[in-house]
Amino acid sequence: MASDSQVTLQVSDAGAVTGQKDRVKAYAAALVWQPGEFVDLGLSDDARTLIHQGKLFSHSSIGLGRTHKWTELFVLLFDNYLVITEPREQDGITNYHVTRRPIPLELLATTNVAHPPIQRGAVQPSPNLLATLGGLLRSGDSDDSLLVYPCEIAHVGRSGSCALYAESEEARVEWKEKLSKAQSLRIATQEGNKVFDVKPLSGDPGTGTPITGRVTCSLAFSSKEDERVHIVFGGDEGVWTGVQDDLSSIRHVLDLKRVTQCAVLEDFGILVVLADGTLSAYPLDLIVSIGAPQTDATLAPLKLSEEIVCFSVGQILGRTLLVYMWKRNRDSTFRVLEAISLKETVQSSLGTEGHTQYGLDDRCFRVHRESFFLQGADCYDMMFLKSRAAISYQKGFAIMDLTDDVSVTIPVRDNLDKELAKRCDSCRPMKILRTSENEFLLCYEEFGLFVTRHGDPVHDKPLMEWEGKAEQIAWNAPYVVAFNEHFVEVHNVETAQLIQIIRGEGMCATWDGRGTARTPAEAPAGGQVWVFDSQTRIHGVMRHAPPESSPDPLAGTAVPGAQYVFELVPKVSKEA
Repeated sequence: MASDSQVTLQVSDAGAVTGQKDRVKAYAAALVWQPGEFVDLGLSDDARTLIHQGKLFSHSSIGLGRTHKWTELFVLLFDNYLVITEPREQDGITNYHVTRRPIPLELLATTNVAHPPIQRGAVQPSPNLLATLGGLLRSGDSDDSLLVYPCEIAHVGRSGSCALYAESEEARVEWKEKLSKAQSLRIATQEGNKVFDVKPLSGDPGTGTPITGRVTCSLAFSSKEDERVHIVFGGDEGVWTGVQDDLSSIRHVLDLKRVTQCAVLEDFGILVVLADGTLSAYPLDLIVSIGAPQTDATLAPLKLSEEIVCFSVGQILGRTLLVYMWKRNRDSTFRVLEAISLKETVQSSLGTEGHTQYGLDDRCFRVHRESFFLQGADCYDMMFLKSRAAISYQKGFAIMDLTDDVSVTIPVRDNLDKELAKRCDSCRPMKILRTSENEFLLCYEEFGLFVTRHGDPVHDKPLMEWEGKAEQIAWNAPYVVAFNEHFVEVHNVETAQLIQIIRGEGMCATWDGRGTARTPAEAPAGGQVWVFDSQTRIHGVMRHAPPESSPDPLAGTAVPGAQYVFELVPKVSKEA
């Protein structure tokens, strides 16, 4: 993590420096960050511009007697972030102390910009209660020099909202206009610099079979039969399949309830589905080719286990493995199966009522490891590394050797400072990503922590802070993609910078790149950089399609009950 000495310099008067580049660099040098709160604003970029800057006020109540304190702020509006600072002068030198996390313009919202002024010194409601100003409205005998004009600034992510106050109505109007201008410019700039395009996989009315119920999972795979890319969707009411780029091809193929996960083993012709706690395998070629929804009575799935919480597929040392987990008392118990290649896995037989049934040979899987468990652990996810498996649970990430009981939990607790250890304890561990030959990124719900291959923190790399509270993490090298309900954020793993934000409502990842035979990108060796992985590896769903273009990212009318399944298609490696 960057220290204060790395991000704090002093200038005599940043506002007096002429020239846009010099002004940006001068303010960048004068910013003072709270310990552990440094954010790379990209101010070293020659294209960075300062749209507006000026004085605003904030208000707080102190102590049991609720003494009211007004603080003078200096706010900087760059073409990518809004930065709220408190100026402090010493020996003729002014520094700007960042008082709260900078707000990306894509996540900035302004409200209550038309409220009447209030008097400084009057009892002040919380920012969320500005609508109840009532007795605080301007009175005829008020001292105009003490009047301030409220405006509420909201961060759609984790930072919430705050009330700021301008010295005059003219200043408040100017801030409103400058903020609107900056957001419009940001949208236009980001359109040409984004690294992912949002492309529909479903959602257009009148095309194909409508996907009913909530979509919970999906993936893309290449069919050996017709060499086309097929999409599998799973949800509350079953499984659908379709051909990529052909929405009219979507068909309901499995009539199941509460599908939560699916995976495709292309080399073995198997579709694995977790539905209502039952883990089953189906013949892939029949699933792709059928045109009407089938039940278990017709397809006779190979049932692998019941009361399963989650599963994962991957390759270790040339073997294709499937590991699944169930709860036994307070323990998380795991079993590992190995997929076996047979010349003919699909077999038919005559059902009890004279109907033909299709299924898989039960030799498609064999036990690789009977069982192992984590005692007293609530496990969240399982991932495959090069030669081991990683399991996220409440204490961190357990690195497991699937051939024995040897495991180690990272990060190494003894090497974390006190504050970072507290954050790790309070945040849910989500995913581990190999970012280089000798480094990993441990993704928690609020941040990412770089560690060595031994689990020690990498001290010369900052935390990768998410703007929102991540609910899912996906990976398309070199970009980490964090999903939460209101937006998707994309960070570059090499710089930890925020690269792109995609707004929407009801956002959820349905595919994070796992669950197929698509080979993940190899982590670069020491001193080398990532090559942008051009394969699509990420799907998501939102409640309705996003607007094409608007200064307000949430503009547009939602269709009640509608859902929009999309893929993030890699575009370019250029960054804003």
